[in-house]
Amino acid sequence: MIGTADSPFFAGKGSETHGLLPWVVETLKNNMDKIKALPSNLSLEGQLLWAAGKAAVRFDTVLRASTRRISEDKTAQLMTDYLQFASLVERAGGNMVQKHHLMIHCVQNTRIQGNPRMYTTYRSESFNGVLARIARACNRRNWYKDILYHVSILNALELNQMMHP
Repeated sequence: MIGTADSPFFAGKGSETHGLLPWVVETLKNNMDKIKALPSNLSLEGQLLWAAGKAAVRFDTVLRASTRRISEDKTAQLMTDYLQFASLVERAGGNMVQKHHLMIHCVQNTRIQGNPRMYTTYRSESFNGVLARIARACNRRNWYKDILYHVSILNALELNQMMHP
C-alpha cells in the first residue's frame, strides 16, 4: 500500500505519471485474482481503478502518438477516455479535484490549441513566483500600482530580449 491505512493513495507529479501509470495498470492486472478475492467493496474499488487506469493509458497513448494537430475523431476519443477515467475514479471513491475539470477543457481546446504535450503551462506557473516576489517588495501604500509598474517593466524587458536576442 502507498500512503496510510486511513488515506491510501498513489500520486505522481507531472511527467512522472507517464512512466508510472503503465506499471500501476500492469500491477493491478497481474494481481486481479487477489483483488477479486477481497471483500466486495474493495474488490469493486480495485476493478474500477484498473479500468480507470486502462482509460488513462489509452488517453496518454493517443497524445503520445499525435502530432501538434489532433483530428476530430482523436479529440473525441480523448474526451471519451478522459471522461471514462474521471467517472471510474470517482466511482472508486477517488477525490475529484479542479485539475480533473480543467483537463476536460484542455481536451476541448485541442482542436484549437493542438496537442497539450506540445506546449507547457510551466512558464505561466513560474510567473506566480515572480509576481509573489514583486508583491513582497512593493510599498503597501501603493501596492497595486507598484506591482503593475514592476510587471510592466518586466514585460518590456522580456519583449526587448525577444526582439533583440
